[in-house]
Amino acid sequence: MKPYFVFLLATLIAAPLAAQIYKHVDENGKVSYSDKPAEDQKNEQVELKPINTTPGMDLEQLAKEKQNFVSHFNADYQLFLSSPSDGAHMMAHQRDLQIEAGFTVTIRSNSPDQAKIDQEKQAAMAAAKIEIYFNGNKLASDNGKATIKEITRGEHKITARLVNGGGKELAPAASATVYVHRPLRR
Repeated sequence: MKPYFVFLLATLIAAPLAAQIYKHVDENGKVSYSDKPAEDQKNEQVELKPINTTPGMDLEQLAKEKQNFVSHFNADYQLFLSSPSDGAHMMAHQRDLQIEAGFTVTIRSNSPDQAKIDQEKQAAMAAAKIEIYFNGNKLASDNGKATIKEITRGEHKITARLVNGGGKELAPAASATVYVHRPLRR
């Protein structure tokens, strides 16, 4: 019985390609569908309804739109480096440097629809990513946070960049210089 249903399904799927579909019943009551009328059997022409279809999505175009989504509305970004502060000094007992950056988004809109503005703000925030650099080297960061373990003595430059998925900078970089003091070992 399964091959019959497979045949029927295949026939119905291919139906738009065929000019005519015929239904015929044999002497045992078995119903068959075909694109050609059966000989020596009563044939009934079947009219199939159109099948609703949705075109596929262009994934490359979708990725480009996601990267450039921020440009569809007016968003002002402000990036800040909350830790460490510029000019901070770390003493000998402070071993690890905690870095933390964040940002705010302001949507410029004439729309009275606050829900739409909030939706655009959430989309703008989701499209942004904070990158943290330590002395010019990019660090792995988690939501704008990073830790430098056992930081060495000297002057160090911390920079944060706010970028979209395509790497386009969304706000001016924020930076701080940190001075680490360690005793000399002889």
